[in-house]
Amino acid sequence: MIELQQLLDQYQAAFNQRPHQGLDANQTPLERRIAKARHHPAAGPVDEPTIVRHCQARQGGYLSWNGFHVAIGRELAGHTLLVFATGDHLLIFYKHHLVRELTLDRSRRYQAFSHHPRRRDSNRDQLLADLDAAARPEAGLRPAHPSGLPGPSRLRVKGGRRPSRSERVSDP
Repeated sequence: MIELQQLLDQYQAAFNQRPHQGLDANQTPLERRIAKARHHPAAGPVDEPTIVRHCQARQGGYLSWNGFHVAIGRELAGHTLLVFATGDHLLIFYKHHLVRELTLDRSRRYQAFSHHPRRRDSNRDQLLADLDAAARPEAGLRPAHPSGLPGPSRLRVKGGRRPSRSERVSDP
């Protein structure tokens, strides 16, 4: 049985290495098989490239992308986001969290969240938890406003209205 297998292996090698009358005179069956197995890209339109860019989230909870404003949530204001864009399809990440995936609607300048009720998104819940943990100082004290003053939402003046910008600035 072993001798028969050795003879078959020798015959196969010799058969595949000789020129064959049904093929091009310069090709052996093995060369023909290898040439046929190669991938030849189909002629046609080339896929759009993916653009990767860092964008700063604006205070209003959006980022700007090629003249469009994309809503991402006020909790990300001031943070740097990573945007992957292939044509009009955007994937927006904050660190390792997918913040939003959308296809731009070119008929609207502002790309709001969908009007459908938001389903429970565990990725967004984890993002908010991570943002909250990063905002907490190590001593366990309440996070300070970047200006050193309490945030404008905690300042109130007579009548319960929000203070104007000039009222928020403290006198030294």
